[in-house]
Amino acid sequence: MNLLNYTDNAFNFQVGPTAPLSHSLSGGVELFGIWKSFWALFEFGLRKLSLRRTYSSYPNYALWAGKSGSEEALSVQGGVFLTGETPNYFAHSGVWAAPRVLHPVTQGGLGAWEVSLRYDRASVSRSLGSSNASTVTLGVNWYFLNYARFMFNFTHANVLNTHGLYIGYNSGNTLGGRMSITF
Repeated sequence: MNLLNYTDNAFNFQVGPTAPLSHSLSGGVELFGIWKSFWALFEFGLRKLSLRRTYSSYPNYALWAGKSGSEEALSVQGGVFLTGETPNYFAHSGVWAAPRVLHPVTQGGLGAWEVSLRYDRASVSRSLGSSNASTVTLGVNWYFLNYARFMFNFTHANVLNTHGLYIGYNSGNTLGGRMSITF
């Protein structure tokens, strides 16, 4: 899992082998809410897994054979439209859409301005490598028309890998921007 855009592999979250599996069980929960110009989303997932004891061609599989453990991921995010728009979410399909811009630039307005904050965490239990990672992202979105926007993100990442090519702790920052046109 690459945590920062356009960085070296030191920011890859190294997960222990997940194949060949003996069995696994997973589940999760999502909570979402909108109130006026505010929105918030919480997601959590957990996967319990066991690896086979049989021979595999996976490199160094003998170190992992028969072990079991868990993988978990958490994401908490929220945002607000500073210019009064409301989030546009279709609950029946679970899809976000662009907001209806109240004062588009083409009509002399400022467009819609949104500020968001997101925290993500992923971890793997000790028996499968004991790696963990987290990111915090601050985003600013400017919808200058109903179908066009600029997006800017600042992300800080922390990674701790106990195996793989990049063992140890690493952290870093990235600043990203992009434009989106929806049609």
